[in-house]
Amino acid sequence: MEALKINFWKITGIALFCSLFGTIIHALGPPLYDYSAPKSFIIENGLFMPAVIGLFFITFWALAFVFVLIQDKLPGKGLLKGLRYGISFGVLWLIGMFEMSIAFGSPLKYEFISGLCDCSSLILFGLFLGRFIATDSNRVINKKSKSGLIPVFIIAGLFIVERYLRYFTLTHYNLGYFENFLITFIFTLSLGLWIGIMYRLLRQELSECSPVKQALWFGGIVFGIDWLFYSLFLLLFFQWPLNEILLVPAFDIISVIIGVFIVEKVNKALRSKARHSRFYQRQSTLSIFYADARLPIWEREL
Repeated sequence: MEALKINFWKITGIALFCSLFGTIIHALGPPLYDYSAPKSFIIENGLFMPAVIGLFFITFWALAFVFVLIQDKLPGKGLLKGLRYGISFGVLWLIGMFEMSIAFGSPLKYEFISGLCDCSSLILFGLFLGRFIATDSNRVINKKSKSGLIPVFIIAGLFIVERYLRYFTLTHYNLGYFENFLITFIFTLSLGLWIGIMYRLLRQELSECSPVKQALWFGGIVFGIDWLFYSLFLLLFFQWPLNEILLVPAFDIISVIIGVFIVEKVNKALRSKARHSRFYQRQSTLSIFYADARLPIWEREL
């Protein structure tokens, strides 16, 4: 927590600046879409703009806090760490915005522009974190990983299964998910794949951590905190019970935790197999030399 104390005012300043930046570029874009769902108390009473700034600020501050916790364990230069962090969440929010179109019938173009505003704010936010908070690291990305894209597909696969279970159960009353099956599937697949890519981009290189700890760190903290605050923005638009809004990110977070746990178990098994393979190769080589050494000198192979 020492790093948090040292960087407290930097984090606060970055969060405030990016909150104002995000609100301004949204204001310069298309006017607020008139969704068919019941409007929130915030919109009805003209409090939308200050509420957006406030929730943006809390969200950026929370994401900066997470970055402080993990940045020294990420490989690369400080600025690149921040850029990678900002792009990870920026693209996540950009893809996530298309769900508004699916669920509430808003134009895809409108949600794309809104998502692009959020994405720009988060990338700028990441660059600030990389410039003023992050430190350079000597860690290197393991390019010889035998798992390849398997982690991405495992995480995406579990996410898609969880999402479709939810579409047919918790949100079955929303026909938007079923009116255009192809768009819903492309959205769900894209979101799941990007979460898997985020895992590769932001995975902490901690070989001593158990699969459970890795899964809880990425799924519950790195991805989970962001996805929770992202979902809370629905409260600014719609008059919905809080528990219904929180159920959506809760199930998504659980599916990602399970996916990362499976991935880490696979990685651990592959590393163990590789170590055993190298061990037996050395033993085999030594046994050959040892057997050869027991022969009389005139019988040994030259």
